[in-house]
Amino acid sequence: MERINNQFDRLFDIIPGAIFGLLSVGIGVLCDFISFLFIPDYNIFNNLASELGLGPGGIYFRVGLIISGIIAVPFDIYLGRALRKERVNDKTVNFAVAISIISCLSMSLTGVFPMIKTQRLIFIIHGIFAGISWIGGLLYSVLFGYLMLKDENFSNNLAYLSFIEAGLFLLVFIIFLPFTEWFMIFGIILSTTIVASYMLYKKL
Repeated sequence: MERINNQFDRLFDIIPGAIFGLLSVGIGVLCDFISFLFIPDYNIFNNLASELGLGPGGIYFRVGLIISGIIAVPFDIYLGRALRKERVNDKTVNFAVAISIISCLSMSLTGVFPMIKTQRLIFIIHGIFAGISWIGGLLYSVLFGYLMLKDENFSNNLAYLSFIEAGLFLLVFIIFLPFTEWFMIFGIILSTTIVASYMLYKKL
């Protein structure tokens, strides 16, 4: 573990950890947009996000998921480090970071196993990883929001934004429709962008 931490120390010395949050969002949005261009009749109120991975430009969507999920990992680790203050419990931080890593990597794996209904096993695996990613997202959003409230270096507004993100994850479980899934995705994009930008601005 110490060796891994040292590797991240070197990485963050070269690239500020918050940059990875912006890169994750940027790559994900770009790849989503490119795949969207290949399906002129795609509608967020009628089509699930995963359907972008099945169209002519599906490879862009899937690659975007894989890369953005992997790049989000160092951002979550960096966020956890920034939250390690006197008023914050290290065990809670470790749990939040671990859950976020599992969620991010599960999201990446939904790109490896696309939502192909005619291939039942792959379809089921896709659904399992999507579910793990969403449950993890709900948990880490609540935990990071709670930790931000405890840390004076983070604005309470960031914590409330994280709680809203958790609410959007919960909404998907209550009402699983294309537009609720997209609202959740937009929430992740907005939350990650604002938190990463705040950390860069405050040099956290």
